[in-house]
Amino acid sequence: MAQGFQLGVDVGGTFTDVYVLSPQGKSIRAKVPTTIADQSIGIQNGIQKARELLKADLDWLGKFQFIHHGTTTATNAVLEGKGARTALVVTAGHKDTLAVRRFQIPGGLGAWSHWTPPEPIVPLERVMQCKERMSVHGESVAKVDVEALRKGMQFLKDAPEAVAISLLNSYNNDAHERGVEKIVREELGPEVHLASLAEKLAPQSDTIRVVKSDGGLKSLALAGELPVTILMSAPAGSASGVADVVARNTPYKNLTTLDMSGTSTDCALIHNGQPQLRRETTIDNLSVKPPAVDIHNVEAGGGSIAAYMELTETLRVGPASAEASPGPACYGNGGLQPTVTDANLAAIASANSIAVQMNLPVSQVAEDIIALMNETIYGAVRMVSVEQGYTIAMIIPPSPGILCAQDDVTTKMRHEESSTFIRLFSNVTVESVRDQYSILIKDGMKTLERTTDTSWSISWESQYQPDLRYKGQALTITVDLEEEDLALDTQCFSDMLRVKFDRYHQQLFIYCLPDFELEIIRLGVILVDDSPVVDIAQVEKSNSAEPPAGAKIAEHTITVQVRVNGPCIITEMDSNTLILLGYYGEIDSIGNILINALPKDLDEICRATQTASKIIKNTLLLPTLIASALGSIRGEMDKMVLRCSMSPTIREHQDKFNVITNSKGQMLVGRRRLVTNDVCQVQGAISHVNDMIVLLPIFYDHELIGWASRFGHLADVGGIVPGSMSMNAASVFDGGVQIPCLKLYNRGVMISDRVEVLSRNSPAFHELLQRNHFVDDDGHGVGPWALSCSMKKIDSNRLRFDWNGTSPQSDCGINFYLSEPKFHMFIGFYLIAAAAPGTVINDGFHDLIDVHTPEGTVLKPVRPAPISCRTHFLRRTLDIIQALIGQKNDAYQAAAGFSDSPHFFYSGFKPNGEWFQLYQIGFGGVPARQAGDGPDCHCLFPAIKSIPTESIELNYPLRIEANESVADSGGPGFFRGGNAQRTLYQFLCCGEISLHDDRWFTKPWGMKGGKPGQRSRKVLYRYSKSAENPPLETSPSKCDHIRVDVDDLLEWVTWGGGGLGDPLTRPAEKVALEVHRKLVTADDARKGYGVVVNSDFTVNQTLTEELRARMHQERAQLGEISVYDRGGSIDELGKSCLAETSLPPPGYVRDWYARMREQKGWKLE
Repeated sequence: MAQGFQLGVDVGGTFTDVYVLSPQGKSIRAKVPTTIADQSIGIQNGIQKARELLKADLDWLGKFQFIHHGTTTATNAVLEGKGARTALVVTAGHKDTLAVRRFQIPGGLGAWSHWTPPEPIVPLERVMQCKERMSVHGESVAKVDVEALRKGMQFLKDAPEAVAISLLNSYNNDAHERGVEKIVREELGPEVHLASLAEKLAPQSDTIRVVKSDGGLKSLALAGELPVTILMSAPAGSASGVADVVARNTPYKNLTTLDMSGTSTDCALIHNGQPQLRRETTIDNLSVKPPAVDIHNVEAGGGSIAAYMELTETLRVGPASAEASPGPACYGNGGLQPTVTDANLAAIASANSIAVQMNLPVSQVAEDIIALMNETIYGAVRMVSVEQGYTIAMIIPPSPGILCAQDDVTTKMRHEESSTFIRLFSNVTVESVRDQYSILIKDGMKTLERTTDTSWSISWESQYQPDLRYKGQALTITVDLEEEDLALDTQCFSDMLRVKFDRYHQQLFIYCLPDFELEIIRLGVILVDDSPVVDIAQVEKSNSAEPPAGAKIAEHTITVQVRVNGPCIITEMDSNTLILLGYYGEIDSIGNILINALPKDLDEICRATQTASKIIKNTLLLPTLIASALGSIRGEMDKMVLRCSMSPTIREHQDKFNVITNSKGQMLVGRRRLVTNDVCQVQGAISHVNDMIVLLPIFYDHELIGWASRFGHLADVGGIVPGSMSMNAASVFDGGVQIPCLKLYNRGVMISDRVEVLSRNSPAFHELLQRNHFVDDDGHGVGPWALSCSMKKIDSNRLRFDWNGTSPQSDCGINFYLSEPKFHMFIGFYLIAAAAPGTVINDGFHDLIDVHTPEGTVLKPVRPAPISCRTHFLRRTLDIIQALIGQKNDAYQAAAGFSDSPHFFYSGFKPNGEWFQLYQIGFGGVPARQAGDGPDCHCLFPAIKSIPTESIELNYPLRIEANESVADSGGPGFFRGGNAQRTLYQFLCCGEISLHDDRWFTKPWGMKGGKPGQRSRKVLYRYSKSAENPPLETSPSKCDHIRVDVDDLLEWVTWGGGGLGDPLTRPAEKVALEVHRKLVTADDARKGYGVVVNSDFTVNQTLTEELRARMHQERAQLGEISVYDRGGSIDELGKSCLAETSLPPPGYVRDWYARMREQKGWKLE
């Protein structure tokens, strides 16, 4: 078909851009304001403006051959929560998947005290549980309970506009999902399609397409079926535009894109002329899996607000933004705070308050704002390229302000089909791969034939892309295959794939493992429109090398081979390009502005070095700039370790920390100091042998200037139990191999025999404030063990923490060596994160904190005391910290909650003889705090994530039949405590388990009228002995070497968080909603909150008022309520223990020590 007039339109947050390409290659550009309420109005306005220009310039008023549209509609729907009202059908027992996500609380220590969980994209009241089960191998274990499904859907009839069906392991067999889909359609009626945009643009063109997240195009019909694929439509256009305009038409094939807006900056990598893609993208708090251009975003833009942080005496730029309204101060729309735009325009009056606080000239503050912003953006550029070694040069494409709209014209139709194909590399035949690709191509062609909206025929090119990884790795790498590769025999095909994968891995991560087993995870085929590319018009050559006169130059007056030296500004319809002093710009053949540095002679270099030395001495901003740079580098370290790790503990739980230190090992940025897992060095921050640190020295001019450190928890380092954390350890030697500081590389070459040794060993501050806390037992029937800490302000505004009153050390593995550096990290990180969130943490606060820990206590045990299960005391220190601070400052008051790190281990041999070992961290109720309710099923400790159910079932012989929150387990309060987690493990292989948790005896306290959280419990159902009437075994809190057989089932319920504030004042409507969401039962709504909920989940106002009045009277008769409610005294907790947990209370530790003294069985001195 002959080329007609082609139009691209891109909708941004501020402007809508239109680009038209004529059959002769002439371009027309238009820019109009975006109409936020209805984006189609802005699009029509832009097209109308372009038509006026087309009429004036080319006398044309016909229909466009096509309209290609880059849109933010889907993105905005996610960000604003305005998508279709959706219901969700999930496998029974997994209703909380979207609500709790990966159970993670982002941020550092103390982040839980102010973090508010995002609302799930589908609220719990619209989640329906379907009784069914599919195995990880695609076998139907339990059929869909159709009758229960139809009955459960009755409440959905008038509610949803859309229904999502997501059943476990459906990726391997979607038969159950298809069955549920049929029932949903029968119960809820026909589909409703919306095509507003297509109807409005129909007079303009017969062919309308939308840009996808991967930079390709799809029809409106297909976009409506798969809207998740257009979530990154708008930013994808920027990277694809650079690839089309710059990489395809110039010698520059490896590029980094930089797209800065008012609130953020996007960076992407172009490698070999193609934008790099990723398989997971995060938008706001939502992660989606369709392929998308790999864009790194930082919250740094023209509207980013600058502020002075008084606590740390530093300047900060962003992440807060002035946004479109009121905008920067220089806009004159009421904005008062200084922004980057104000600094760039020298509109510096708004920065006067910062200048006064920093005692600097206002002009210097403006320069500092720009410098800090530039460093943040440079960090983003580094993050996408990770120092690929490319020569730095700047390229400004023609019309950069409408580049996305231009790419919308030049990009092509693109459709991907993929299927899960999880196979060990050694078990794959090329025939099986070819067969699967044939199916994918056939399915893709059917989809395109059904949805392609063109009146002309399109031919399609097939691109083959399998995803591979090393066995056990989280990262997958996409490998490109050619048609001829699939014609190879199996051996040659395997060899070819191995070579390609190792080469890509080496390029990305500077190492590969050629002898390590590979896995194929996914097969994908991409069908791309095979039509000719759209050519960009060439710029005419100049007859003179002399630039136009003046500092402000119109871009169209500069022709090829003309050089302009800075300082100057090149103006275009949609942009202004500033060329600084010391740089020059020139136009290439298609209109790109190439900016390079002017060459410097030796004298200039020497003078620049001397000037730099003076600037370093006199620049107050320098520490902030260095902190920002180091923070970016540490971000790269975090990204790398998660992508490369083969340990589920590190890659899934994210039990890792990275640090950059000075040459003395003092932390500059990160979380911990440099230590080893050798407990002879117990003055360090690590205190059980599973935790390892790998160090890399940093040299400059042959001088050691620092260390890069990576910490991670190894799943096994030997010892008397799989996982190396035993409650039966009698000394530190039972915990596993102890590794002193050991050199692994010599001049870049691995010392292989040392690595082999390690591998073989792995199967109110002026006042005295005080708080006491307990660990329930030691795994041998003795407890509770006390923690006691006082906090007092002493000389020079320092804080002293004294742990006198803490119980003596145990002869079991619960001891925790609380080293001074570790406690400095805890308390310093907590205080700074709470008072000045976002501050880069280093060791600067250490001198302000004094710590006294009596030797011989559970917090400072004497060697060789065992410390393998020290996490119970480690986490309790968090409760102590927040309780001490909360006594002085109401803003930090909180109940007690999931301040522990319970561990579950399952190990044995699979029927094929392969050893397996699962290590999993449990989660539970976060305490209620001043910021609101405690999150359900989360972890107080920073960064820790759960392992997804399907990942566990894929790699270990068990099924997780339930993983959900437990109603009523969180303590009632004005702010409710977070609910506990209930997990059901069905064992599919003989083996043994270890389980270490706590809070089965003492309860997480409630505060200021809030009630305590629920105790934990564990029950083992022996289905291996009887399927109809299995014997029940109540498991103790801490146990090792428990044998399990096929079909045995473990029910593990963790504990809930305490409530905060009077529960009788909690809004009754909120209580009713939580009854609907199955977070609170109707019975507990009455007993705990005094709220009567009707059968339709509305509040019975009359009965509620009467009940609450009666409960107020009863409570008044009891007298004043204590600040902390532990659920009773130690004696009272002991009396209720058997009834609530089926276990007798532990022998009190003080009595136990008294007996030991009499028997002279324990040396206390």
